[in-house]
Amino acid sequence: MDVDLSTSLDHIDNLVHPILTGVSDIAIGSRLMKSSATTRSFKREFISRTYNALLHMYSGAQFSDAQCGFKAIRANTFHALVPQLYDNEWFFDTEMLLLAQYRGYRLTQVPVHWVEDQSSSVHITDTILKDLKGMHRMRRTRKKYTCDRTYLPHLKQQVDALETQRDSSLRGSLVPIALLA
Repeated sequence: MDVDLSTSLDHIDNLVHPILTGVSDIAIGSRLMKSSATTRSFKREFISRTYNALLHMYSGAQFSDAQCGFKAIRANTFHALVPQLYDNEWFFDTEMLLLAQYRGYRLTQVPVHWVEDQSSSVHITDTILKDLKGMHRMRRTRKKYTCDRTYLPHLKQQVDALETQRDSSLRGSLVPIALLA
């Protein structure tokens, strides 16, 4: 979470619940959901909405708010993603979310109450340029994962479960299970 505590801690239970119950691998706060309450300047609101719109159009993001500093992630999911993260600045969490999405991890969004910290030290122009480079890199990464479906953990689990149903002499074969019944 952001050190300035812009997101109310009242939402911490809603954030970690999907992780603890196994419903999600990642949970994120969203300032852009209808039931969220956000207090911030027009400039920051415009930049945020533009950023997320670009992220959807250009990188295929399926979540509403990549930059809300209120996230939770399962340890095993984090350890699987970290070696593949390139960015070590402001874009790293967006990169992590996109990579998780491309790999098929489950993500939950929770609405939050968020209040802008007027003393924010983010350098907008520099950050925008770096974020655009990151989006371009993630667009290439998306193509890799779109072509290689072995990265989808839930699909691999289903295949593994089906494999255990096969006769041991047929495991690993291409014979459909339906024909073996």
